[in-house]
Amino acid sequence: MQGTVVDEKSVVTGLLTTSQPFAAFYNSQRAKMPTKITWVVGGAFESGMQAYTYLQTNTVHLRQLPPFPNDAFIIAHELSGFLLQAQGFPILVPKPGSPNPRDAALISGALNTMLWTPLRDALLSDYGFNLGQQYSLYVKPFFDPTDRPQPTDEADKFEKLYFYVQMVIYWEDVLGNEAPSEFQRVFDQAYPSLADQGHYTIAKIRTYAYDSPQKMKAFYSDILVASNLDSIIELR
Repeated sequence: MQGTVVDEKSVVTGLLTTSQPFAAFYNSQRAKMPTKITWVVGGAFESGMQAYTYLQTNTVHLRQLPPFPNDAFIIAHELSGFLLQAQGFPILVPKPGSPNPRDAALISGALNTMLWTPLRDALLSDYGFNLGQQYSLYVKPFFDPTDRPQPTDEADKFEKLYFYVQMVIYWEDVLGNEAPSEFQRVFDQAYPSLADQGHYTIAKIRTYAYDSPQKMKAFYSDILVASNLDSIIELR
């Protein structure tokens, strides 16, 4: 395992005393999660990433320890994935023997995040976290013009597409907005073809919905076939 294993107490003790939203979430929901969660400091972090979770092994990777006080949301977000897992929400994984495992991993990860992030953060909205602020952090890198190159390959195209869908869904469903966001306006101008595909994907999401494991599974099954991804990605 890449990184150093640490005990859960060293991760959460400071956050429980400095973040009332985190304490409320953790104290009410921890018992619904796996008894044993492995916490690891270190791992394969992409730029800007502070934590990530392998639900299959009940492992959370952190960039640093102890977490900064403003990392309370990040830790709660990672833990909320275990709540969705316990409810039976599906995840997408690369098919064994995929001819392009890198692309399969990147695209399946983007597809998972597309719906899991809005659901995870919606769970946290009841505990006083500032989700509007979190949304701004999610889209902030996009507003750097140097971070808006045209897609260079299929994986990059799908990652951008599914991030767009994720942020539109977040803006509408989690934050309750009706008018398009500034992010959507800029994305639509920068990537008109991807935006069209994004609207198509969002229309499918609205047809199926995603607020239950069965609905999410039906949507993912459809989109894998419609996007010709079913040969490299499977649903679990």
